Amino acid sequence: MMKIEKIHSFLDFFHINSLIPSDLMIMPEKIRKYLYWINSDFNKRYRTVSNDIVPSILEDLYTQEFSHLIDDQYNNLFEHTFSRLKDKSMLKKMLYADTKYWLPDDVLLKADKSTMAASIELRVPFLDHKFIEMAGSIPDKYKIHGKIGKYILKKIMEKYLPKDIIYRRKRGFPVPIAEWFAGDLHGQLSNILLDNKTINRGYIKGNYVKKILE
Repeated sequence: MMKIEKIHSFLDFFHINSLIPSDLMIMPEKIRKYLYWINSDFNKRYRTVSNDIVPSILEDLYTQEFSHLIDDQYNNLFEHTFSRLKDKSMLKKMLYADTKYWLPDDVLLKADKSTMAASIELRVPFLDHKFIEMAGSIPDKYKIHGKIGKYILKKIMEKYLPKDIIYRRKRGFPVPIAEWFAGDLHGQLSNILLDNKTINRGYIKGNYVKKILE
């Protein structure tokens, strides 16, 4: 996001209105995403970076009626959220929105379900409200130092852990979706998602879903 914002600001400074070509729809999806992000203001960019889908891809995936319904709901949500933070930095806006929506509605939900399924009691000490309030008051330059995120925390932990652990590349908790879709799950998903009953509900376009599954 920070690199994209720099490019966007550069184009804005020189009054370069758009880098989106007229034949955008025939370009690879990854290129379409980055062109949209570079040309969009922060509010629009944030809501599409977080789910990794931009409007041109939604046009392929969703029916027009369903797409408009989602757009209206998302626009209202993020306009309200970021209107309260007009004078805050881009980083503070992202941290606020992530804490308000992404953590409770995605990450923590998955963590809770996964640990309960394995009979493990999960604790998230970095989400203690006093710690969150303190972290929110720290200036941006101490949160990100060059390309290093969580800079203060990592400097503190140098006393306790090897640097190759502290500064290693960030890793999430990915699942082998491609392998699942290519194996036994492929037939089951195809039968459900491409069934006439599913398509007739008017949410998704069968051709694009078929392309994804293939």
